[in-house]
This record gives sequence, C-alpha cells and structure tokens, in this order.
Amino acid sequence: MPEENKHKILIVDDVPGNIKVLAKALDRDYRVLVATNGEDALRTAEIEEVDTVLLDVEMPGMDGFEVCRRLKEKKLTRKIPVIFTTGRRSADEIIKGLSLGAFYYLTKPLDMKILVAVIQSAIARRMVHQCLYGQIQVTRCPLSMHMDEAQFSIRTLSDAFDLAVLLSMACPNPEKASIGLRELLVNAVEHGNLGITYEEKSVFSKSDQLESEIKRRLALPENQSKRVTVFFKREERGLRFRIRDAGNGFDWQPYLDFHPDRMLDTHGRGIAIAVKASFDLVQFLGSGNEVECFIVFES
Repeated sequence: MPEENKHKILIVDDVPGNIKVLAKALDRDYRVLVATNGEDALRTAEIEEVDTVLLDVEMPGMDGFEVCRRLKEKKLTRKIPVIFTTGRRSADEIIKGLSLGAFYYLTKPLDMKILVAVIQSAIARRMVHQCLYGQIQVTRCPLSMHMDEAQFSIRTLSDAFDLAVLLSMACPNPEKASIGLRELLVNAVEHGNLGITYEEKSVFSKSDQLESEIKRRLALPENQSKRVTVFFKREERGLRFRIRDAGNGFDWQPYLDFHPDRMLDTHGRGIAIAVKASFDLVQFLGSGNEVECFIVFES
C-alpha cells in the first residue's frame, strides 16, 4: 500500500524498546509516528491528524491518563481513538482509562494479533463517526430543527445511520447526539430485532462474518416484518427520544458503564457511550426492548 494511503498510528511510549517492537509489527500496514512523552504526543496528534493513538500509561511527567484527558478536551483531537498499552492490570485502572474516553485498554505483554484487531476496530469506528459527521454537514435538514413531534420506523443498519443523522439535526450538538443515536439504533436492530446475542456478535466479529450474518437474518421470514420504532418529542426542557425494538429485551444494566470483564471485546460499549457522551439521561424500560433518552436544553 502506498505510504500516503496508510492510516496513521501514533505510538506514545517512553521506552525505546517498546516503540521498536510495536513499530516493527505495524509499519507494513500503517504509517507509524512516534512520541516519547505527553507533550510531543499532544503536538503530533494535532499536526498529523492521526487515526489511532497507542498510549502507554506509565510515563514520566505527564502520564497516559492525562494525555488521554487532554486529547479528548481538544476539538482537533477528541475524536481520535485512544488505545492504552500498559502493564497496569487493576480493574480500577481499566475503568479509569475507558471512562476517560479511551477506545480500548490492552495490558502488556501485548498479543500482536489482538492489538491489530483492536486497531482495525478502532479505525472502523472512527470512519463510521467521520461518515456521520460528514453526512451531518451536507444534510443540514431545516425540517428537523423545526420538528416538534414525530414517529419513525426503521429496519436495517443503513436506516439506523440515516435516521441518526436526521434526528441529530434537531439537537443542539448534532455530532455528539448522532453517535449515541446510532449506537442505540444499531443495538435495537442487531440485538433486538435480529436476536444477535453479545456472545454471537463476538464470534461473528472475530471471524469477519457479522455483516453477512446480519444480511442473512434480515432475510429470514420471521424478521421481515420487524421494525424499530422511534418516537421524537420536543419539550420545554429538552428533546426526548424513545426507541423500541421488536425483541424480547435483555439485561441492560451491565452495559450502562464500562466493565473490565468486557475489556477484551471490541464491541458492547455503545450503550455506555450513549450514556456518557451523547445524552443527559438514558433509561431502559420494561424488559429492555425500549429505551428513552433525553437531551436537556441549556438555560
């Protein structure tokens, strides 16, 4: 692949040996950039428009947690996926890293196959988000901004993407809202209507069969009439969204926050992302096949 077409990976580590090992494993498929301290990492991330940051936690001066926090604070860098690579293994450390907005938390010694899979997943998510943001810029639907109440019905992941863009137009921060809306709509289609369990999605994702399995299940006779119904209402205090799928529900409570038991999975964080990054309130109703989200207007 030509160098200019490669995705940029920024390796941040104060140990030259660690950098050498990672660079050797990645430089064939990615354009590898290097920083040995937090200040250089922040500067490089802004200048080079990197696609993913591999970030060590334990560094002199500014540690990796602080680097991640600052990356997520700045408009130019907050959308870059951050993957922690560290020897710290405690549950509290993992939760702290993920709560700061990191995409993933890998412990050393690193398994290179897992690392590459995580990088691919991070870049794929980044590309989806960039597509969302790009579509928001070109759509600019004035109708959404004046919409007071509406009901929608979707069936596919493509429908979920389009509706997330449309509904985000009604929100004070469309980019922020679109991420959470898409995550919840995708969850309703995949897990709700199509019945793809968390464990099944892990298997299909690892074998690169998720897309084909979704197509197969969409075509099944029992799924032909299933729809995800979405209600929107503009209220005095804010915007209310209600998403209801045709499934039997699920135990949603473990997914409201990042959990170390799922740290080696590249999925299962959509609900937590919606809760922490997109909405002021998210609550599941009944058996879990209906979720209500609220965005509060600033006073």
